[in-house]
Amino acid sequence: MHITQIIVDIKTGDASGADADGPVYLGAGSREFRLAKEVDSFKRGNTDHFVLGSTGPVGAANVRNPKDNDPLQHMRIELPDLLGTNAFITDPITIPYNSPYNVYIRYESNIKWFVEAVTVRVLGVYPPSTPDFDVIFRVKFGITPAGIWLGEDFGKFLYLQPAVSTVP
Repeated sequence: MHITQIIVDIKTGDASGADADGPVYLGAGSREFRLAKEVDSFKRGNTDHFVLGSTGPVGAANVRNPKDNDPLQHMRIELPDLLGTNAFITDPITIPYNSPYNVYIRYESNIKWFVEAVTVRVLGVYPPSTPDFDVIFRVKFGITPAGIWLGEDFGKFLYLQPAVSTVP
């Protein structure tokens, strides 16, 4: 169940000082990917759309360094890597199967960033994945309509859980 493509949509909130001023990463299983394009991203009131990997129905990757930010390159990620328990937890029996710690957004800056919405869509298409799958990850109970600040003074991670799945 190889992950072949990842699509990330992030809406930056509409508040004073909302823009991100540092790198943003997607954590997926045992890897991190840089969410950066050739144009400025994460501007106040905008939704940014990132495609990681070119093997899938969404088309070509649109991030900087597309080969190094491809889920099929260097170290493959399997769907169970995202749905299992966190490797840092010593007692997996007490953690539910759909642990929220295997898909996350990380913001690395001492300047705050205002996030209104995040959706991560993980795809596996044949070949090389068997079977095909399509899983959407979101904040479990949603982000409040006002949004959430990320940064050095607020916390740098936003953990996501599976929300919609078409896994046979």
